[in-house]
Amino acid sequence: MKKLMLLFALFVFPSISLAEGRMYENKKEPHCTLWDTMRLKWPQTIMGREKIKCRRRAALSNTAPVTCRYKSWKWNDDDPTQRMCTYVKAGSRMDPPEVTIVIENKGACPREYKCARNK
Repeated sequence: MKKLMLLFALFVFPSISLAEGRMYENKKEPHCTLWDTMRLKWPQTIMGREKIKCRRRAALSNTAPVTCRYKSWKWNDDDPTQRMCTYVKAGSRMDPPEVTIVIENKGACPREYKCARNK
């Protein structure tokens, strides 16, 4: 009986099986995280129909630095006291996906590094 109901639901509601996930993308302004809930009542506005306002917006994801994770290191060929540390950017669609920084005086490479999102 359950199998029959499932087949019936798939034929009646085909949009359920064709649903897709979408990411929120807005280049101009981020989404609202806190809405103004203290709305005015009728005598203060025309019939109490003022627009609801956003009090706090989230930070744009394309402006914040991204975490780069340690991958490998090698000595610099030109200067043997410098260490070249290679990092991989966390996340998808990062350009370039790898970042190399120079550490002076044979210092250790940090495990995580905050690097620019896209360069």
